[in-house]
Amino acid sequence: MSLQIRWMIRRDLAEVLEIEWLCFRFPWGERDFIRSLRHTRTIGLVMEESGAVVAYALYELGDPYDLERSPPCITNLAVIPRLHDRGLGRRLVEDISRRLLRNKRDRLEVFVADFNLDAQHFFAACGFRALGVARDHYEEPIGDAVRFCRRLTERAEAAVAAGLW
Repeated sequence: MSLQIRWMIRRDLAEVLEIEWLCFRFPWGERDFIRSLRHTRTIGLVMEESGAVVAYALYELGDPYDLERSPPCITNLAVIPRLHDRGLGRRLVEDISRRLLRNKRDRLEVFVADFNLDAQHFFAACGFRALGVARDHYEEPIGDAVRFCRRLTERAEAAVAAGLW
C-alpha cells in the first residue's frame, strides 16, 4: 500500500466528507470543515492511496503565547472504515507529532466524546493519557468529552531509541 500524507486542499472536501459520514454518529458538515480550516492555526492533512483520500486529520496549533493553557489539539481524525486496523490513524498521529516537535511543541491533546469508546482506546494505544472529563464540551448535540494528552518529547525519545524516527 503506497500512502502519502499531504496538506488538505479544498478539492479534498468531498472525499473527506464521505469518510466523515461513514465514521461518525454526529458528523461534521462542509461548513464545519471550512470554518475550522479558515482559522490560521488549524492544519488539515489527508492521507492518499493511489490518488484517493483514505484518511484525514485536522489539528490546531494552539496559542503560541500560552501553550500551557492552549496546547496543540487534534480536532478531527478519521480513516475510511474498510482500512481500519491497518495503522493509518496511528500514522497520522505520528506525522502530526513530528510536525509539532519540529515547531518546538511538546504535547498534543484530543477531546473524545464520552460515548466513543473505540476512539478512546485508539488514542490510549497511541500513547495518550486520559486527564479527565470536559463537561458540555460539545454543543450539538450537547455532550461531555474525555480529554487526552500525549507528551511528544517522551514519545520522540522512545521512537528514536527504537529506530522508528
